[in-house]
Amino acid sequence: MPLASCLLPLASCLLPIASCLLPIASYLLPAPYSLMKTSLAKYWTLNYINRLGQHQTKPIEEAKEFISAQALTLSTGEDTIDQALISRLWQSYHTQDEDLELAEVCLRCLVSQQIKEVCYQLVEQFGQHHNFTMDDLLPLVLDRYPEPDQGPKLGVDNSITTYTLQTFDPNKSSLFSWTKRLVKTNKEVKQFLLYYGIEQVTDWLLLKQTTPGKLNRILSEFHQLTAQEINHYRELLESYQTIYVGQLQAERNQINQQRQQQGLGKLTTPYPIPTKEQLQLIGKLSPEAVLTDLQTLAQLIRDYKRNHGRNVPTQALGKFEHQLAADDRSNNQEENEVLAAYDQLLQDCLTTAIQEVIQNRVAYLSRKQKPKHQQFLEALDLFHCQHVTMTKIAAQIGFTAQYQVSRLLDLKAFRADIARCTSVRLHQQLVELGQAYASAQEVKELDKRISQFVEEEINRIMTAARKETFVKNQYKLSSNFSRTLCDLLKKGIGSRE
Repeated sequence: MPLASCLLPLASCLLPIASCLLPIASYLLPAPYSLMKTSLAKYWTLNYINRLGQHQTKPIEEAKEFISAQALTLSTGEDTIDQALISRLWQSYHTQDEDLELAEVCLRCLVSQQIKEVCYQLVEQFGQHHNFTMDDLLPLVLDRYPEPDQGPKLGVDNSITTYTLQTFDPNKSSLFSWTKRLVKTNKEVKQFLLYYGIEQVTDWLLLKQTTPGKLNRILSEFHQLTAQEINHYRELLESYQTIYVGQLQAERNQINQQRQQQGLGKLTTPYPIPTKEQLQLIGKLSPEAVLTDLQTLAQLIRDYKRNHGRNVPTQALGKFEHQLAADDRSNNQEENEVLAAYDQLLQDCLTTAIQEVIQNRVAYLSRKQKPKHQQFLEALDLFHCQHVTMTKIAAQIGFTAQYQVSRLLDLKAFRADIARCTSVRLHQQLVELGQAYASAQEVKELDKRISQFVEEEINRIMTAARKETFVKNQYKLSSNFSRTLCDLLKKGIGSRE
């Protein structure tokens, strides 16, 4: 999905926390009208590779009848029917209900279509210039299915489709985002792209990794530049590493020191395009000319690697394209760091919200004529962390009936308060990032999309927390909500001596 125009300047300029905007960009974008019209055919049409190694499609009648019946029961609009259908299929697939097999068939059809779309994007971006087509790429990623006379077979254990269904987490990403990521990180796809000369490392990381001494050898021995040219590029690299890399590292250190004081983990970010202010400090020419010089220098380094590294031509990534580094040590490092940064931001907001709501609830209960804040904290721990039923909790905290525990905890209101606090904090931080780098009109539009995204994100977390409390005969609560809550209780949050 293309990035919204209002996010383009943000993704390249924002400081560490701003990198959280990248993984959510696909959620915030207005899809073209043609894409908003949902075609149910993708849920019952399978893309596969036949025994001759050719791409084919196969309609599955049972899946067509099943998904059509499911769609008729949904009241949602066309723009959200996919999300509702995927949610329902996913629930059937993982709860082992009577619709398990048909739900799996529909999900496999959908994933096969998404795999095809990812391949189409790669071919559109690189195919013509590097001389490869869909016919070259699809056999690497689609499942191989037997012909009808060989009997039915749903998939293979080591296929991308199977692995997608085994590892997808609807609380962390959309199904298409996860499928896209697995396709691009597939070993055979990486080797295929590298063979065609697509080494995906940004200019800015490449320049960061190159030492002045190595650059001197590259420019003198391989490119045979003049002493004046070598001196110019060496000074440019040293200035880039001092100013750009130095500033980025200092900002990271400052943020991580604050996070360490708050008991939070370290935050890492990819290397964005230098800002105009940084370019002015790096070189003596205009920012545009300095940027061109840096990109030219990066290409000189790539030309050297083409002949002395892996003996293949290399290509810089697009400004916002996060694919794979050819070096396995990088292994999609930038995308992983971006996703980790956003996950950490969301987790911080959730943690702070839970802590605040617990403290407010304890303060309220402690002011009652018969204070019950200690019983509240003990009941929270017993229910969420020790997996004790409310009936048994009542006896342990001195109550006579289960309904008294239910009334004390008031889990519905408790979760609603936490959802509201988390939503406000996450929305505020994302919007503040946009205000510094976008126009007033862009910020207004961005605010609407962030609001929608945040609402969906918080709903996923709270839905998981709510559903796990209704699992019969299995009181092991393991959602992110419960884990975070228990960690805070262990630290004594809300306790009053």
